[in-house]
Amino acid sequence: MFFISELQITYALGIKLAITTLSSLRLLMPPFPTLPPLSRPLLGHLIGRWESCVAVNDGVMGGVSEGRLRVPRDLNEENGAVFEGIIRTENNGGFSTIRIPIDSTDCRDCRRLIVHVRGDGRSYALRAFNEARNLMDSAAYEYRFKTIRGEYQAVEAPLSSLLPKWRGMQVQAEPLSSVYEIKALGLITAKNDGVGDFAVEIMGVYAAP
Repeated sequence: MFFISELQITYALGIKLAITTLSSLRLLMPPFPTLPPLSRPLLGHLIGRWESCVAVNDGVMGGVSEGRLRVPRDLNEENGAVFEGIIRTENNGGFSTIRIPIDSTDCRDCRRLIVHVRGDGRSYALRAFNEARNLMDSAAYEYRFKTIRGEYQAVEAPLSSLLPKWRGMQVQAEPLSSVYEIKALGLITAKNDGVGDFAVEIMGVYAAP
């Protein structure tokens, strides 16, 4: 016969209460770290620029990959716009991109981009364009990052780490010195990141000093 003392019961209840409290705190915690002081939102549920998004897939080169930006009705800091589609390699294709014009007039002193995402485990590249015109065929400054399936991530991209590229090849170009120079932002994923379905939520993009 086993006897459970009052002390053991109290200890067990205390452990259960602690676990329950920690679980409740996790639910109340924001999904992302606090942004640096003087950060400015460029894209997000409070900005209203998602409708200006343009999707460019490998169909421009004969491919059959698909991609789009899906904007849910209940946008918030935990439920973002979704860049989704499928990467296919027929006809030498294999990429999908989106591009969104932004207003960076208040970002002269900003030298970093911070992207809040929840991904699918594959890699993507953040793209920054410093040309307002001809976004369909202009060079972009890229910062690659890998997502963690189902987890919220705050991706920090210093402008000094963005590489100028054109059609997948690195080119010579002056580095970006300020977020103020950026006229549009986007994402790209390609066959080198994996073939098949993809989906990444974008909760927001911010400029930071």
